[in-house]
Amino acid sequence: MRMRTYTLAAATAGILLAAVPVLAHHWFPVAGTDPPIAFSGKVTRVQWVNPHVHFYLDMKSPVDGKLENWEIELGSPSALINRGWKRDDVKEGQVLAIEGFLFKDATKRAVARTVKLPDGRELLAGSHAGDEVTPTQKK
Repeated sequence: MRMRTYTLAAATAGILLAAVPVLAHHWFPVAGTDPPIAFSGKVTRVQWVNPHVHFYLDMKSPVDGKLENWEIELGSPSALINRGWKRDDVKEGQVLAIEGFLFKDATKRAVARTVKLPDGRELLAGSHAGDEVTPTQKK
């Protein structure tokens, strides 16, 4: 009986511990999911790395209108490629229009849902912020 209890306890602990990394990585850190906000800015840096691509933009704060450098999180490089992105689509100095959600911790960060590139293409950001098909992407 005692061995069965230890086995059950060990199996339960193993299942719970296996779920922790999934919960930690996919935590949804934004202030709200409706409606998304629109903002734009000039790209100052691009990090095309796993697990998420990040852009840094000089833009007016959607909160108070002051010029600030914001970090914009997108999906993984493979998720972006699957949605039509190319690694060189975004370069420093370009102005991007983004629709997304602010992080709820009041930092200068946001999660993108869509990104409108200077050539007019609007691409899904491959993030956990919702990947509905936009009118420009319908087939």
